[in-house]
Amino acid sequence: MIQVEGGRVNGLVFRPDGAWLAFGNRAGEVWLWDVAEDEVVLLGSQADEVRDVAFSPDGMRLVSASADGTLQVWDVVAREPLGDPLVGHSAGVLCVAFSPDGTRLASGDEAGAILLWDTATWEPVGDPLMGHGSLVLDLAFNRRGTRLASASADSTIIVWDMETGQPAFDPLTEHTGEVRTVTFDPNGLRLISGDEAGVILVWDATSGQSLGIVLHGHVDTVWGVVPALDGRTVISGGRDGRVLVWDLETPDALRQVVGPALQQGNALTVVAYSPDGQWLAAGGGLDGTIRLVNTTTDEVRVLSGHAQPVSCLAFLPDGRLVSASYDTILIVWDVDSGAPALEPLVGHTNAINAIAISPDGNTIASGDENGDLLWWDAMSGELAGEPVNVGLGTIDSLTYSLDGALLAAGTSDGPVWLWDVSVGQPAGTLEGHTNEVTALVFSPDGMLASGSRDETIILWDVAARAPARQPLAGHNQGLLSLAFSPDGTLLASGDRDGVIRLWDLASGQPYDQPLVG
Repeated sequence: MIQVEGGRVNGLVFRPDGAWLAFGNRAGEVWLWDVAEDEVVLLGSQADEVRDVAFSPDGMRLVSASADGTLQVWDVVAREPLGDPLVGHSAGVLCVAFSPDGTRLASGDEAGAILLWDTATWEPVGDPLMGHGSLVLDLAFNRRGTRLASASADSTIIVWDMETGQPAFDPLTEHTGEVRTVTFDPNGLRLISGDEAGVILVWDATSGQSLGIVLHGHVDTVWGVVPALDGRTVISGGRDGRVLVWDLETPDALRQVVGPALQQGNALTVVAYSPDGQWLAAGGGLDGTIRLVNTTTDEVRVLSGHAQPVSCLAFLPDGRLVSASYDTILIVWDVDSGAPALEPLVGHTNAINAIAISPDGNTIASGDENGDLLWWDAMSGELAGEPVNVGLGTIDSLTYSLDGALLAAGTSDGPVWLWDVSVGQPAGTLEGHTNEVTALVFSPDGMLASGSRDETIILWDVAARAPARQPLAGHNQGLLSLAFSPDGTLLASGDRDGVIRLWDLASGQPYDQPLVG
């Protein structure tokens, strides 16, 4: 294990010959690990956090990108800076990439600008490439260096023609969240991208058209994708700790080579308790199974029926279990027999991200990646009414008010969309979040709490369609879950780092220290 001081490590990259590993850190340091000698050497420092590093194709130079808006070129052999920092960005630099022939360097920043540099003179080449409306998070050249792909927090990818300095075609817009990684396959025929929701998409690199390949397996941000030389195998790594191997010809995960393990290698990421507390259901593993654990006897049952990971679980008041999956179907299970109680509920054409059970147990609501909202009769499994598209991106969370009068949907665009159950019509939106709304819950007195990837919680006066107070801020990562205490005086919130906070709702302040474990 390599361990250095300086906080979070960014931009791990091997030299092309594999002899050295370079990385930067939050303290602004750039480090080299000599693999053969197992020696770690501090190459030098920049004035602020180093966000990314890249080796030149010949391995003789290393470039580091800093939050201070500069790049530093390093002589790897002499282990010293090669001239002064490169200045040209107006905001922090987030990513860098060399062209395959090493004559150009591309760098992207927080303002959405991409600069090209001549590596013979280290001067900028042409005007900045401007097209993104937010952070440029990743850059990749094709194998001939004729095109450059940029991934952004604005949910788009732009492929640039290096001769003209203009987009080769319209931006690619099928992602619903920040696009964190992008790469060309070795032949330059396909482009592969991953986003903060854990979704990987595959594109025709010559036309920009989607190839209709959507890879679901990660349950959190995809940090990187690496295509194999065979042109059909892709390896992906994510914030969820999983490393997955995919076959693009049969878009299924071939295997999980690294990741959280529980019950024969499956990472279980969604859970639900039965109303009587006798059963705990858990799902989310790559094999699509659900595990039922008897909380009294520790008996474990495995329910098989989904072709892809389970995304949601909820118990009906009568004790039946409802599961939804990235495979676009819902299944209602008889817990006692371990078999489906109804035929699969088929109606979605996109991965299902959220479900909610009406308080009377008669209706199941489900929302998907296309923003489609469907209702099902819980007794028959038939569709109950016409589907509705909320028109605000992906539906990422759903909840009913305690009286069943309202259904709230959290969307990837940020607003919370409301549906009046009694009249069967939209009832407005609640606007205040700047990112995806991933958690929703009603309090016993009818207040609605929403948690978002923007790291805040908003408490809403639903009748007034306005926040009841200032947002609750204290998390350092996006929210995943919310729960009120039975008396409504406390709110618990959990985030992507595994931190749980308790909030005193009378004061709007944290209640004691965060729970970290």
